[in-house]
Order: sequence, then C-alpha cells, then structure tokens
Amino acid sequence: MAGALPRRIWIVGPSGAGKSTIAAALAARLGVPAVHLDDIHWQPGWVETPRAELIERVGPIVAGDDWVIDGNYTDVRRVHGSRAELFVWLDPPFAVALVRVLRRTLSRAATGELCCNGNTESLTNAFFSRDSVLLWVIRTHRARRRQLTEEMKSKPHVRLRTTRDVAAFLSAHGAA
Repeated sequence: MAGALPRRIWIVGPSGAGKSTIAAALAARLGVPAVHLDDIHWQPGWVETPRAELIERVGPIVAGDDWVIDGNYTDVRRVHGSRAELFVWLDPPFAVALVRVLRRTLSRAATGELCCNGNTESLTNAFFSRDSVLLWVIRTHRARRRQLTEEMKSKPHVRLRTTRDVAAFLSAHGAA
C-alpha cells in the first residue's frame, strides 16, 4: 500500500510489536494526534479504567477527522473501530515481541522512564508478579494473532510481520 495515507489509522498487534513507535511516526507524518490507548486505560498507580468508561473516553477522539490510535482493547475497537480507515496490524514472531518487551521493561526499570499515564515499571513486577508484562506476552501472543486474523478479514488493513515490512511501509508513506 503506497501513496497517500488515510487520516484515521488504528495500529494493532501484540505487546512488543512497536505499536506506539509506529503510531508516533505515522501521526507525525500526517500531522495528527497519536493516541495511545494504554495511556487512557492505565491510570496512576496502575489502576485500570473500567471498560465502559474507556469506551466512552475514546468516543470523542474517534469522532474527530484525523487521528492515529494504537492499542488492542477489543471492546473499544468493537464499538469505535468502524471509524478507522486503515488498520495497521503489526504481527512479529513471538520471540521478537518477547525480546522487545524484555528490553523495554529492563530499560524502563533501570531509568525510571514513565509510561502508561505516568506509571513506572519495576523488575519486581516484571519478573515476580502475576501481572508481569512478560507473562502477559507469553499468555496472549498466540491468542491475539488468532483473534486479529479473524477480525482483520473484514477490515481495511495492512499486515506487517517483520521490521523490513514496517520499514518499507513507513518509507512508502514518507514516515521513515
């Protein structure tokens, strides 16, 4: 898919796929807001926003004419996904996603980098918690791929499986 990008793009894929990075690049290219659903979902202290409220809060965003959203919240996509003109499905191999999440988590834990609406990651939570993001990747990667394989059949989308695919897509759209 080369040429002009649509003005409403939704990025999906597993944790560690690069959704936020690609969203930022495409949003900058289009001159539109990048909306990271994790920043809406996770409140300070890693408190989750209730689904109904999350769906409601995303409504005014998707009502706009121009945006790039990244995130996998199925309920949110089910309600608001019809507003997307293109889904960019990042689908890296499991090992790639797991290594990226591990690197990102270690870096954030070491530097205290803020994420997800001002929260921080810790080694304790990454390795010794039932809420570990690493366990999340292990538990959800295959199921997410199955779900998106089915869901994307009926949606305008591009599926990018490798870093080369992503680079080519961004280059084709002047977002590299």
